[in-house]
Amino acid sequence: MKLFKKLLAMGLCAALVLSMVGCHEKNETALTINGVKITSALYLSALFECDTEARTKVDESKQSSSSSAAATSSETDYLSEKIDGQDYSDYVKAQALQRCKEYAFYQKMIDEGKLKLTDEEISQANSTADYYWSYYSSYYEPNGVSKETYKKALLYSYYSNAYFKSIYGAGGEKEVDSATISKTLDEKYVLADVLTKTYEDGATDSTKAALKKTFEGYVTRLKKGEAFKKIYEEVNGAVTADASEGTEKPQDSLAQTLGASDTSNASEDFDTVKAMKLGDVKLIENTSGLTIYVRKDILADKYYLNTMTDSVLYLLKQEEFEKTVKEKTADLKVEENGFAMGRLKVKNLEYPSQQQGTTDATTTTTEQ
Repeated sequence: MKLFKKLLAMGLCAALVLSMVGCHEKNETALTINGVKITSALYLSALFECDTEARTKVDESKQSSSSSAAATSSETDYLSEKIDGQDYSDYVKAQALQRCKEYAFYQKMIDEGKLKLTDEEISQANSTADYYWSYYSSYYEPNGVSKETYKKALLYSYYSNAYFKSIYGAGGEKEVDSATISKTLDEKYVLADVLTKTYEDGATDSTKAALKKTFEGYVTRLKKGEAFKKIYEEVNGAVTADASEGTEKPQDSLAQTLGASDTSNASEDFDTVKAMKLGDVKLIENTSGLTIYVRKDILADKYYLNTMTDSVLYLLKQEEFEKTVKEKTADLKVEENGFAMGRLKVKNLEYPSQQQGTTDATTTTTEQ
């Protein structure tokens, strides 16, 4: 569950030669899926997202299969690559079509009143879109994706999450029991107080040795029972208490969660800290600096169970959920607008580094 999307278009024939993908009429229908109209704008949003994900997949494959330095993304001819046995463009188009099928699937349930978001969730989605648009508009706008389309696509990800929780969450048809959630939280995450100091650029061996000696002194003091907060403030300055109201807070504001390798906040130190006993103190040194961990009990503070249940549910059920949605959307009737789809091609997608030299042309907005 991941996701954000966007759109606008470049005009003028000279620009169209370089950016044909960005030209489409307002509200033009590219696909009709199960009676739900998918605009060219929304399809382009899905196509661009799936292209960026496919590029990442190619880059990761190259890095893992090569002992030498992998080619940079600017050197890779993605269109000549294959993913899972498919030509690159075919793979991206198939992924984009699947995403649009899911949009149509959720839209049908929305129209029938079977899937809803709270006002708070809608507000959160809009705020998230507003925030990220300032970063991603330069990617989406030249590819025909406006801010409003970006928001619409993002909302579908929130509806997807709502559908997921309607199945596996509290009261869902396949509700995951609290004991399983607690067990998985404890297995996949570890809680610790963390004190880190990064080596400064150009730090000498003697400087590093002096810092290590200081940190070893902190470890000795912690093992003797001195409060972690006191030592933390010696290094980082006074900690300001969170005075905000209405939100749940952890008992220890300095504690951090470290995730196993298959979580969204995976830590290279997870296994080491997980092997520590509760209350144990350990100093870890790596090439970037020093870190002290004080192991804590993640289940002793209900804050983590209350705020991380969704993350745990996804760890347990995301693959099953994705399979379920794919099965439910497999036979949806798809009708293409051949004229529109003929222009919306993977090879025409633009990235900021490709847009230089096209800015002198007059531009017009063809979809908002």
